[in-house]
Amino acid sequence: MIAFQKYAEVFSAYAQDQLTDQAPENLYLPIDYILSLGGKKIRPLLAILGRNLYQESLEDALPIAYAVELFHNFSLMHDDIMDDAHLRRGKPAVHEKFGINAAILSGDAMFAHSFAYINRGFKNDRLFDALQLFCNTSIQVCEGQQLDVDFETRDLVTQDEYIQMISYKTAVLLSCSIALGAMTGGASDQDTKSLYDYAINLGIAFQIHDDYLDTYGQSELVGKKVGGDILQNKKTILWIRSLDKGFKERIQEALAIKDDSTKINQFLEIYADAGADQFALSLKMEYFNKALKNIDTLDIPDLKKEWLYQFAQNLMDRIY
Repeated sequence: MIAFQKYAEVFSAYAQDQLTDQAPENLYLPIDYILSLGGKKIRPLLAILGRNLYQESLEDALPIAYAVELFHNFSLMHDDIMDDAHLRRGKPAVHEKFGINAAILSGDAMFAHSFAYINRGFKNDRLFDALQLFCNTSIQVCEGQQLDVDFETRDLVTQDEYIQMISYKTAVLLSCSIALGAMTGGASDQDTKSLYDYAINLGIAFQIHDDYLDTYGQSELVGKKVGGDILQNKKTILWIRSLDKGFKERIQEALAIKDDSTKINQFLEIYADAGADQFALSLKMEYFNKALKNIDTLDIPDLKKEWLYQFAQNLMDRIY
């Protein structure tokens, strides 16, 4: 699988040397903990890939890769508090292990450190543009999270609203990651935009797939309780499609169920009758194909375009 394993190894070695043995210990222990839980490392890999499309040397991409990984995990720490999630990647969530105050404060520190690492990564004249992109992305991620929270108490959410929410909550950080990496390598403005659009479409497909796995995946592989979105009344594409197909009354009846297993099973029946599962998979492929079309507009060798095709396919093939 081309250079992705190399990217992971280089990034892992770099990450291990960062933020270690810092004081106060109680601020940095939760950070070390969440970063040690593993994860797919999609965002740092995208940053390094973006760089490698234009430059052989990966060194300048590593601070960028670490910045987006810090930011992503900061958002997860705070999301888990808001969602009252007990598990993260199959282990106790940070607020469960260290307390809510520690999770909030350590997350804030990660957010601040992420900007410092963006600053380290740019030795060319693109630093201002990079910081502007990262600031805008940070705001959009917060907006996406708020939309997600708002949707939980709304009876109606449209497909367009859902796509906007997942674009902000998930896709924009993927786009920011690859765009920043490409910018360190000297990518043109047009190529940077094409890569950004590639990752937006891929990120939407990724989140639809993630929503699907939350309902139909295996808990031990996904790393969290399957059916969590159902229990939290999240308006995923499965819910929205079922509502669009006329299952409002059955959904309302299912919402009143108190037993978790019974509620999840009832929604599974609704989704099956509405064809929501197949619709979600079809919509995922629609955005996946859009991402592939963005690759064609890039001014890079075909071999490097193939790297982007393979990266996208690997995301769609995952089962966790």
